[in-house]
Amino acid sequence: MNHQFKIFSFIIAFSIAAHGATADAATLSVTPGSASVNQGSTFSVTVRTNTEGASVNVTEATVTYPTDMLEVVSATPGATFPLQTPGSPKKSAGQVFFSGGIPSGYSGANGIVGKITFRAKGSGSATISLASGRVLLNDGNATDALRGMNGSSITIKQTSVAEPVTPAEETPPAETPAVPIEPTEVVTEVVPQTEVAPTTIIRTEDLIRLIYVLVGMIVFLLVVIIVLVILLIRRHATHTTHTKTPRKPKATAEPVSVTEVPKLSRTPRKSRSVEPI
Repeated sequence: MNHQFKIFSFIIAFSIAAHGATADAATLSVTPGSASVNQGSTFSVTVRTNTEGASVNVTEATVTYPTDMLEVVSATPGATFPLQTPGSPKKSAGQVFFSGGIPSGYSGANGIVGKITFRAKGSGSATISLASGRVLLNDGNATDALRGMNGSSITIKQTSVAEPVTPAEETPPAETPAVPIEPTEVVTEVVPQTEVAPTTIIRTEDLIRLIYVLVGMIVFLLVVIIVLVILLIRRHATHTTHTKTPRKPKATAEPVSVTEVPKLSRTPRKSRSVEPI
């Protein structure tokens, strides 16, 4: 019984240690950290997270930018966190909001939260910043592990304006015989329209509730496995005890020897003789 209790205690301690041994720091960054583009051109930046070895399942980021310098062309969610909350990604004046999750958890230094494509409107230096964000640990308590945020600096080069050129005196072209132009067929290639896969939208509360259910199922399976291991150990110990106990031989009745009783021999009686008177 003491041996079984030690095994059970070791399994419980190992599960708690494995579940609780996570880091508590994570960062959000806009990459590239700096870039130089031409005025009127388009470019893209990516919002990434570095979990510093921890397992996370929900990320949120609010990206801000100067509206007089930049214009948002598109915003797409990252592949690392495929389950998007309602309204993500959300574009508004001067900011873009991302919020996504993954039930199984993610751990790494290059998790993609979202991607934004800008058009450079003005010229000069434009800063793309992270106004707020959250990185929630996959610990069943939705602990926020965010400890730092890094933005990006974009330099926009002004497009040079060409100086007007004074036209020279035109000379009349020499007359050339007209050449008949043969009609050519124009073949238009029809490109089939690709279907865009719908994005699954789940609220943050529903995502956290789903994660709690999965964690509960895992804990239940661990308890069942532990109980089965204890039963197998007990059965094995009982079988070993029975095989080691020697069996007592059954008592056999000893044969009773019957002694023969000696037969009594009869002696003949002597006959009395009658004497004459």
